[in-house]
Amino acid sequence: MEKWVNCPIDRVVVNEQKIRLVAFFVFLLVLFNFMQPNIFLSLFITVDFYCRAFLEGKFSVLSSIAGKLEKYDWIGIKNVDRAPKRFAAMIGFFMSLLLVITVLLNSNIFINSISFVFISFAFLEFAFGFCAGCYLYHFLQYFKSNYAKDL
Repeated sequence: MEKWVNCPIDRVVVNEQKIRLVAFFVFLLVLFNFMQPNIFLSLFITVDFYCRAFLEGKFSVLSSIAGKLEKYDWIGIKNVDRAPKRFAAMIGFFMSLLLVITVLLNSNIFINSISFVFISFAFLEFAFGFCAGCYLYHFLQYFKSNYAKDL
């Protein structure tokens, strides 16, 4: 199934195991936020995603913690291209921004919906290494090349 996935490539290599550890942290934080919505926790998640998506991981607290744990060699190393993971972080940033807005509006149905999607994607990434952003990127590229020209 991986052969048909067309991910953005930027030829920068990152450790997928470290990214999976960050996904575990995101999973826990969003789960806590789901149980007890908190604007500060939502903002923290949003800022951290922004740092990973747009600042190449600089200033990301979760990435820094995972980097420190990575040095102990217990998570292993599996090098992958950074671009699909960055694309997924961009999606995570926009989802977390929606989470902040829904927490501010105190809209429980939307908080629960966004949190469920967030928790599911983070779980798939940390537990199975399934990058939903890579598949979404492929779908968008397919749609763009086959259907968008007709619009």
